[in-house]
Order: sequence, then structure tokens, then C-alpha cells
Amino acid sequence: MKKSSIFILTCMVMLLAFILPPGARAEAAKLYSLKELAALPPARWQQTYQTGNRTIDIDVAIEVPHADKAPLLQVSRLPALQGEELTRWLKAYGLTANEQVDFGRKSKFSTFFGSNDQRTAFSMNMPAPNEHLGEGWQKVKEPETSLPDYQLDKAYAPRNPLTIQQAFDIAQLRVQEVMGADIRLYLDTVATKGIYKRSGNKPLRDMDWYVFNCFPLAHGIPCLPHPITGPDWFFNRVRAEVYADKSYSIYCSLFQVDQVLAEDLPLCAFETAKPAFEQLIQEGRIRKIYKVQLAYAHFFDKDKGFILVPVWNAWCEIYKSAQAEMNEFDQQATSYYERSIYQPVIVHAQTGKLLYIRDNSPNDSWFAPPLAFESGLPEMRTWEQVK
Repeated sequence: MKKSSIFILTCMVMLLAFILPPGARAEAAKLYSLKELAALPPARWQQTYQTGNRTIDIDVAIEVPHADKAPLLQVSRLPALQGEELTRWLKAYGLTANEQVDFGRKSKFSTFFGSNDQRTAFSMNMPAPNEHLGEGWQKVKEPETSLPDYQLDKAYAPRNPLTIQQAFDIAQLRVQEVMGADIRLYLDTVATKGIYKRSGNKPLRDMDWYVFNCFPLAHGIPCLPHPITGPDWFFNRVRAEVYADKSYSIYCSLFQVDQVLAEDLPLCAFETAKPAFEQLIQEGRIRKIYKVQLAYAHFFDKDKGFILVPVWNAWCEIYKSAQAEMNEFDQQATSYYERSIYQPVIVHAQTGKLLYIRDNSPNDSWFAPPLAFESGLPEMRTWEQVK
């Protein structure tokens, strides 16, 4: 073949690749079962990006759940306890049950969800900040120190002998006792917390405790709790403060699986989703990535309610623009995950297309319902459809 013919053919191929929409190009990527993805060697995203006057260093593991399948699931909130069932629960556990709370009561999607009643918030012998200390609020502080890096078999809370694993096991057990024996939790963030005098930083308790932010697992896959993909702030989230075996405080609002809509969905490897994140890095918006994971996100369907869809998610520090800087609140936050810029970026787990990014605009509130997904589910193909 003549050189000119080869050149023309090459140009035609490049032109075709350019004019195809990004989704069409991504859909041509190889798809795997979750079992196949989990069997691949552990991957890590290590790369340095130069964007304008900033250098962005990425060094993060790619988390893939060790599960065989990624089903499409229809879910609803766990029903409230009533009557004799509620009476038996209160008697059996003897917990300090709060009054009934429905965190989704102001949501336009509340018709799909009832309250988790007393189970939304429960505690046992948790150290109170002030009432037994003879101190006013202005004289004490409760610092929460996040642990970005930790080992499960080590103790980090000052003067507390519990390791992270031991404390997490307590939280897992208490949630199972109260919310259901089949519930399994994914440990997302870890912090320690204590009560101290503001002057002199003197500890006012004999030991500090652990603060866990957790997600429930569905079929072994962690489920994102963020309100952009759920009806309220606490939905699908567990916050557990663990002091000792019988001293803890837990806040949660969990779901139940109502129906399996598809037994197993094909998924793309992270390399297919990676360009969507890189684009935001190059735009100067993503400046730090804490975690990359294959997870479930909630999408709203007007007929079926909320559906769990597998996605590639990155927990990032993300800004509205390349010119934006960290605000005063975020600068003062003691835990990185308390910053308003700490947000998930969600990418389609089959096409690699960006599905959602929160931009911190006035209409994109922490407490807003997932308006971006009112139009329905992202298209997800089954194995039969891709063969």
C-alpha cells in the first residue's frame, strides 16, 4: 500500500474517533463482570498533573469490591417499627431511643420512604459533653481528628485500648442488632474525638473515642450515602461514635432491597472511567483525590423509586472553577471530610461518562433532593444486550 493511502486511512480513522460522541467511544471499551474486575491485580492511580500554576499529585488505590456480581437493585427505606414489635425492641435492647425522626420529611420523594423511627438514632451510656462535668459549653471543646491513614489492628484514640477494628466491630454488631442481622457496613472514614478544656487542652474524660462514617453494603458493594443520590442527608449513612463495648451513639437511616431488576451488569475497568476524572483535573477543579471506588449510587425513577446503579466514584476536593480557592470554613475544618469541597464525582460504570458532579452552587444544596436524576436512570445494559 502506498504511503499516501496509509496516511489517508490513518486520517480517516482519527477523524472518525474524533467525531464520535464520547459515550459511543467509551462504550466500545471492554466490559467485565465484577468477579473478573475483582480478580485483576490490585491497581493504583499514581500520576502527576500540571494544570496552570498548580501541580496535582494523585496516589490512590483503586478499590474494587470482592463480589461475584453487580446486580441492579430497587430499594426503599427500612420500615418503621410499630406496636408490639417496637415494644419488644425497646425492652430487648434498653437503648436510649430518641423521639421519632424522619430526616426525609421535607423531601418531595418522601412518599417512597417512611421513617426509621427510634432506630434512626440510638445510644447507650455515651459520655455526655458537659452536663456531668460542671463545665459550660464555652469552656469545653470536642475536637474531632480525622485519620486519613490508619491500620485496623492499631489503637489511635488517646487512652482508649480499643483498636479501630475492635471499635468498628462494636458498631457493626449494634447496627445489626437494631437494623437487621443481614446488614454489613463499609468503613469509609475514621476519626478520634474527646472532650477537653479550651484553656490548657486538659482532657475531661478518661479516654477518647472513635467516630466512624460508614456506608451499608449491598451484595458486597458499598452504597454511596450522599444526598445527591438519595432522598436526604442521612439516608444510607451510618455515623457511629464508639467509646466502649456498651457505650456508643449511632445515627443511621438505611434501606432494604425490594427487588433485583437485573442479576448482573457488565462493568468497565477504571481505565475507561479515568479520562472523565482527568478532564476535571485539567480544568483545575479536582485538586486532591482521597479515594476511588466501584460503588452503588442512588438514581430516582418516577415509577419505581430509588434504584442502586454501579458507578465509578472518586471522593475529591473539587472546586467550582480553576480560579476558586478554599473558603474560610474549609480552612478551619479539622477533618478533611467535613469540608464543603469534599464531594463525590460519579462516572458511568459502563461508558465512562461523567454522571454527576456537585458544584456548590446555591441550587445544589446538601439537603436538596436529587433533582439531577428526576429524568430517570442512566442507561445500563445487561450482558445479553452487549453480546
